[in-house]
Amino acid sequence: MKILLLNISYTIHYLNKSLVKDMLPKVKDAIVRRLKYLSDKEIKDLDKDILSRFITSAQALLIHHYPKDEVFLIIETAELDLALRFLTCPYFEKRLKGINEIKDLTEKIDLHEHFAKHPTQYSSMY
Repeated sequence: MKILLLNISYTIHYLNKSLVKDMLPKVKDAIVRRLKYLSDKEIKDLDKDILSRFITSAQALLIHHYPKDEVFLIIETAELDLALRFLTCPYFEKRLKGINEIKDLTEKIDLHEHFAKHPTQYSSMY
């Protein structure tokens, strides 16, 4: 899936706009399905860095063609689903990763909410 996603990312600028318009919803659904339906064996063998790069690549592709809020919702939902899959996986190491993922996601959400509530407090710093 990663190779397919990279190829689409590189060639999408050269494709017909109507083809892109028809193709992107299918690509988006395929990304979500792939992340949602990982098997326990795939989770066991999954490297967190590869998964993070895949999610980042998917976000970079989708952000140019969908509203940012929709893309962030898709990515955050996928990350939460993956964390839940890690938690319910039969492998202890992956369960611990699931706990860490949920902790990281909650910290990220808290940080975004804090910045949203106090945008002027941080804009003067830069």
